[in-house]
Order: sequence, then C-alpha cells, then structure tokens
Amino acid sequence: MVKRISLFNTIQMKIMLFSAMLSIVSSILITGYYYNSAKDTIIESVGEAAIENLDSINIAFDNRLENVMSFLRYFVSSYSVSSVLTSEKPYYDTYEAKLISSLFKTLILSNDMVDSITVCTEKGKTYAEGNGNYMYQSRLWEAFYRLEKEVPFNNWCMTLQENPNPYIGGDYAVGIYYVIYNLNSLDRIGFINVIIKPELFLDRIRENTDNRRIILLDENNNIIYHDDITLTGSKIPGMEKMDFAGKDGYFSYGEGPEEAFVVYTKSEVTEWKLVELIPYDSAMRNLESLRFWTVCIIVGITMICILLSYAVSARISRPVQKLNDAMLRVSDGDYNTTVTIYSKDEIGQLGNSFNRMISKIQELISEIYKTEQKKHKSDIVALQAQINPHFLYNTLNSIHWMAVIHGIPSISEMINALVKILRYSLDSSEMMSSLETEIEMLEPYLFIQNVRYNKGIEFTYVIPEQMNRFPIPRLLLQPLVENAISHGLKPKGGNGNLRIDCFQDEAGIYIDVIDNGVGFPKEYPGFTPFEELSVQEKEEGGIGLYNINERIKLHYGQQGGLLIKSTKESGTVLRMILGK
Repeated sequence: MVKRISLFNTIQMKIMLFSAMLSIVSSILITGYYYNSAKDTIIESVGEAAIENLDSINIAFDNRLENVMSFLRYFVSSYSVSSVLTSEKPYYDTYEAKLISSLFKTLILSNDMVDSITVCTEKGKTYAEGNGNYMYQSRLWEAFYRLEKEVPFNNWCMTLQENPNPYIGGDYAVGIYYVIYNLNSLDRIGFINVIIKPELFLDRIRENTDNRRIILLDENNNIIYHDDITLTGSKIPGMEKMDFAGKDGYFSYGEGPEEAFVVYTKSEVTEWKLVELIPYDSAMRNLESLRFWTVCIIVGITMICILLSYAVSARISRPVQKLNDAMLRVSDGDYNTTVTIYSKDEIGQLGNSFNRMISKIQELISEIYKTEQKKHKSDIVALQAQINPHFLYNTLNSIHWMAVIHGIPSISEMINALVKILRYSLDSSEMMSSLETEIEMLEPYLFIQNVRYNKGIEFTYVIPEQMNRFPIPRLLLQPLVENAISHGLKPKGGNGNLRIDCFQDEAGIYIDVIDNGVGFPKEYPGFTPFEELSVQEKEEGGIGLYNINERIKLHYGQQGGLLIKSTKESGTVLRMILGK
C-alpha cells in the first residue's frame, strides 16, 4: 500500500521554505545595505548643507569683527588720537575730539555687533559712545588689569568677561581691549574698549532662517552665544571635552528625543566655533519615506520569490513524487510499474534509469525462474545419479577380483588406480585440497598412462616441505599433466620426462609442469600469458588449458594465471601463478 508523505515533509514545501528564507534574508541584507547607504548620504548632505550655511554666517560674522579690528588698528595708530589723549586740554572741546566721536558713532551704526566703545586714559580721561558710561571706567580698568595679569598680551586682547555695565543686559560680554601708546614717546596712554554683542547679529540670523539653534563657542568651548542667555560663560552639557577637530565637521550628540546633529565651523579670525544643533527628526525627515519604501520593497521581493519558488518547486517535485509513488508500488510487489518523465535534466535521467532498472528486475526474475526450474530438474537427475557411482565401484571391484582369480595382476592394478582417480574426482565434499595431496593423486593417473605407453614416461617432482599444506583447487594439476602427455610426449611415442617444480617468492606461489616433448607449433622463448596466444594456439592447447587459466583467476584474482614457455623439439613449461 502506498504511503503518502505529509505536506510539510515534501520536497516542494522544503524548496519553498528554503527559497522564502533565502529571499527574505537576501532582500533584508540588500535593502538594509542600501538603506544604510542612503541614510549616510542623507546625513552627509544635511551636514554639508548645514556647514555651507554656517560658513556664510561665519564669514559675515568675521567681516563685521574684522571691521571692528580695522577701526581699532586705525584708531591706536592715529597721531591725532595720540595728541588729543596726551593734551592737557579737555579733548571734547577740540576738533579732533569731535572727529573721534563721529568715528565712534559711524562704527556703532555700521556694525550691528558693537554695543559700546569706551576710551580710558592713564590720566583719568574717559569717553564713551553707545551703551558705555563714564561712571564704569573703574570697572573697565579692573578688567583690563586682570586680563593683563591672567592673559598677558602685547597690544590687544579679546575675551569673554564679566559685563562692566550690567544695565545693558547679561552677566557676560565680549570685550576687545586695545592698548593706546604715545606715538612719540611710546609710553602707554591708556586703552580703548569695544563691547560686542554677538546676539545682536546672530539673533537676526536665527529669525531669518527658521529660528535655527545656533551656538557660539570660544576656543575653550565656553558659550559666548546661546538662545538661553543663562548658559553664557558655561559649556554645553555633554560636550565639555568634545574635540572640534578641523576647520568644520559634524557628529551626533545626545540620545532619544534630545538626539541631534552637531554641525560646526571655525572662525579664521578668532578660532571661535559657530555651532548649529539640528534635531535628528528634522534632519531625518526624508528617511521616513525611505524606510517605508524599504519595507515595501522587502515585502514585494518576498512575495515574488515565494510565487517563483512555488512554480519552480512544483516543476521539480512533481516528477520526484511520480518516482516516489512508483518505487512504493514496486516495494509492494508491482514490478510492472513504469514512470513517464519528459524533462531532460537529472530527474528525467533518474526516471529513465528507474524504468531500465524495472526492466532488468523483470529479466532477472525471469532468469531466476528458469534457473530454479533447471535446478529442480538437476536435483532430480542428481538423485538418480547417486546410484551410478556405487554401481560403477561395485562393477570395477568385481573385475578386480576376477583379474586376481585369473592371475592377471596388471589389470587389477589398473583398476585400483582408476578407482582412486574416480573417488578423488567424484568427491564433492571439499572444493580445495593441499598441494601435497594433489601431486599424490597424479601417481595413479601416471601409472595408467605408463601402462598405455609401455612405461615410457619418467615422472619426478620437487615440492618444498613448507608448501605441502598450501591450499589448491582440486584437480588443478591433472589437466596440465594430461596436456603435457597428449600434446608433448605422445607425438614422440609416449616416451619422455615429466617434472613438476614448486617454489615461491614475495610475489606468489609458482608451479611449473615441465616436459621434454615436441613443444608448441610456435615457439615462446620467454614466459607468455595464456591470453596472448592466438585463437588457433588456444584451441590447439585444448579446453583444459583455458579452464585452468580461468579457474586460477577466479580463485586468485587477475594477478594469477597461466604462463607458457615452449621451444620446438625441446619441450614446454606450463607455469601456474597462484596467490601468496
């Protein structure tokens, strides 16, 4: 009875599952790779775009700062300023003083980062423009002396400091101090202080660019500008030891909802860093669409692969299922089963091989049936033939005693020799005999032959003692001896010498049957394998030599066999090569 395989154990289901898993894994890997590549591309494009925007802001910031620095360099190198500040007259009454006031006002109006300008002299003269005030000159001198002590400078210094004028807003201010010298005596006259407010410029930038989160840090990563004014002078939490390497760059900062991209550029004038914090969600807005389409692609590829795997697996599994059903029917005893598979691939070849196998099985069954019939008949013949040897032995025994009674001993001896030969040849209990026994059984045979040829055959043999018990197939030597007498000695009238030599070496056992008869029609000066003889020579050698050669190969393999060495009128050597 044919036993069906469950659905989940079929080849089709296994191929489908394997293909589905392979497609899912490969599609995830491929789309994941391209998703990450796209993500990196988006991050890079966002970072580069932000750097480009920050560069433009930084350039504008540096231009304004350079404008202030150019003014200060001009101011401290002016002889007019030097003469006014060293004059004993109140400088606000002079033409030069009015000119200086005009310059200060022009700078404040033209530069939207300048909050105030204050000049303080060693002799107590003070002039302030903007949000500066004469009453804060003592605070400015304290800040100047402290900076001169803590951060030594030759001509000028720019730093984040405590706001000398708390009424103008904030605890900190960015102050630029420039030393003023007497251009004639090179003595220090005093200093000029410019308070700049980066927020005056950067707040306007933020308002015009979607309120971007811009931060200004000094060379020590202290906050100079932040939308939270209370953080001025401190460091960005989590970025205290951050290394802003290179002229510009970007990196990730924070976790969860606070995660952001930090983009920065450095000022070429001050080494300050302009930093922008871009929220991760804002930067990755385009990534959401990419993620959605990535999932759609994975699902689509998976569905397509499942459909294709179903079609391919069905095409493969159907002929396999046919073969499986046919084999199950054969196992149930139906040997007339065949399969029809039209494909030209390995499965088609397997189907053809199955059909040929069934055909061979049918032929073998037929041959076995015929053989069994013959065996049955041979068993009957064998049962009938069991009577014949006993009848033959009894008859020969009667002849033996008749020869004795009538006084003819030669007939009695021949009959005894013949009985020994018959008993040995008809004994089927053992297929193998010893080399010693095989040679001993040649004596009754040669006795009969000598009676025929008037005792003209002289027989000798040499067998080493260690080879006496060597196993040898029964009746292997007698056909060779018979061939030597019939084809070698008989043409010489039955007279001659016959010798058997036995020896061995590492290669095997050797038995030579040597006669001094007429030899083969064609000479073989060296030992020649029996297979190399011509068909005519094999036939002249008789069926006995052929059978001996085949029996040797059956028992000892292809390394064994029969060799022939023969010379005309000098004799023949038949050599058997047996196993070790």
